[in-house]
Amino acid sequence: MQADVELNKVQGFEAMDREQEIRELVGDPRVVAREMQAFEKDSNAFFSQEKRLLEQYPQQWVAFYDGKVQAHGPTHETVLKEVGKRGLPKGRVFIRFLDKSERPLIV
Repeated sequence: MQADVELNKVQGFEAMDREQEIRELVGDPRVVAREMQAFEKDSNAFFSQEKRLLEQYPQQWVAFYDGKVQAHGPTHETVLKEVGKRGLPKGRVFIRFLDKSERPLIV
């Protein structure tokens, strides 16, 4: 019985250690959830405007953040540099290549 209690304590501490490690890697789960919701909102906004964006920025990379185009250019690198210059959070910016041929693009 005592061994079971000790084992449960050790497992409890191990679980707390794993949780702490995860928090250190990804941050506060509430903040992560808010960021994921904001990213989803931006991606939905992008796709709702995709037809217009294809006309306006054909064959270009587009960085979409906070509901609007923040940067665009001929290369992914160009757009990433502009995102950095503007101080936008790279992990939250939705970046996509606009191609009228509708080929799947894996980035």
